[in-house]
Amino acid sequence: MPFRRYGSVSSERRESLRIEIREGMVLTDESSASSYGEPVLEIDGVAFGPNELIEDEGKWIYAGLLVAEWGVSQGRTARELEMARRFLHLWPQGPEVE
Repeated sequence: MPFRRYGSVSSERRESLRIEIREGMVLTDESSASSYGEPVLEIDGVAFGPNELIEDEGKWIYAGLLVAEWGVSQGRTARELEMARRFLHLWPQGPEVE
């Protein structure tokens, strides 16, 4: 059995994704702020986690709620839903996408 350091990342690679959920808002696991391939929501180049507040159309909303709202709308592919789930699982008390 090959030696692996505790906490080391598996050599299994996933295809990176950049999904535009709205103009200027991208759900991505390609960001430098994306820890261990976990997705972040980038808004105009600034990365946010699901439990961070962002201003959206004059209201303050959690980034996770915005992604969950996007995720439950019709027409999402399986890959898009998986990306939304991976983002939302970073906020255990937050919303989920089924």
